[in-house]
Amino acid sequence: MSGKREIIRQHQRGHKPICRQASDSSVVSRPPAIKVAMRMLQDDELMSSVDGIIIKCLDLEHHPENAEKYAVALSCRVESTDTKMAVERIQYYIKGQEPPPLPEKLPKLFQIGKVVLIPNDAVPDGLDELSEKLRKLWNGQGLLKPEGEGIVVRAFWVDEQIAPAVCFCPRPVSQEMIDEVAGWMKPKVDGSGPSNEPMTTEGLIKLFDIRALCEPDYKKKLTIMAPTG
Repeated sequence: MSGKREIIRQHQRGHKPICRQASDSSVVSRPPAIKVAMRMLQDDELMSSVDGIIIKCLDLEHHPENAEKYAVALSCRVESTDTKMAVERIQYYIKGQEPPPLPEKLPKLFQIGKVVLIPNDAVPDGLDELSEKLRKLWNGQGLLKPEGEGIVVRAFWVDEQIAPAVCFCPRPVSQEMIDEVAGWMKPKVDGSGPSNEPMTTEGLIKLFDIRALCEPDYKKKLTIMAPTG
């Protein structure tokens, strides 16, 4: 899928300040995972991956009406990936020694857990109102094309480790974006290129998390200093 997200990136440009306003008005407490989720709203490349996950979860290619029936909840967390430190501490225990105390904060990596559809009767208070306000703003900016016919997806992040912590994240979606995501295919097992099998929601989440672990640019953007516990 490398190099095939330009349509989504072009569509996102110009509405980042609105996204920032939306997230600022929706988050009371800001644990590390939510801070990263808010920061991601300013990054076209990261959000093109997230938008693909949302579009695939809603199956907008086949059921565009799902955007009116459901919101999308994306669970997230931050976790330490410092395997070297973990091995060193285990070695202390093997020797019967107490390892040095951990620092108050460690670098932790943002990861997506699950993405689920939320029926209208379970949508968090305030998300519908915010989404409608943004729909009007985006219409005025020409981001929903044809005018008035673009889709606004009601999405929000949920911190897996701190249950009340959420970040509202409505997203404008065009038919171009839906068509682009429909063309994303699973890679072949041997890594020689794309297969003929469409990517799934789970596959896109796995790809996002793998890129966060393995690609230096992704890892840098998605890492945050967080409490050790």
